[in-house]
Amino acid sequence: MLESVKRHDLREDANFFDTFVEQARGRTPSQLVATAVGAAISATFFFQHSSVWLGSAFVAMSGYGAWGLADRLVLQRQNAAQEGDVVARMLATARGIAGLTTVIAVFTSAATFMGAALGGWIH
Repeated sequence: MLESVKRHDLREDANFFDTFVEQARGRTPSQLVATAVGAAISATFFFQHSSVWLGSAFVAMSGYGAWGLADRLVLQRQNAAQEGDVVARMLATARGIAGLTTVIAVFTSAATFMGAALGGWIH
């Protein structure tokens, strides 16, 4: 059902997000599932042990895997989609939510890491 999407060379003006899109589209579905599930399990472990910045980093990795799977399904659905396809819209919404969750988790991880790293710093 889920097949690999052909990889393309990045444009010269590619940005940070273009790079991650290309990377996710170059992974197999099993790699994306392993990333999403494994990182979610790791995030749970780190949140239980009071490491917010590591937990957030693993949430971001899990979101990357979920986004990649949703993106693959959206692309496949678009090829066979008809006007007003509810499933295609739901998949696109899920892809957007996964992407937003990933970006928020990255910023949360960076902010909490800096807070932990500089928390005891006196100037």
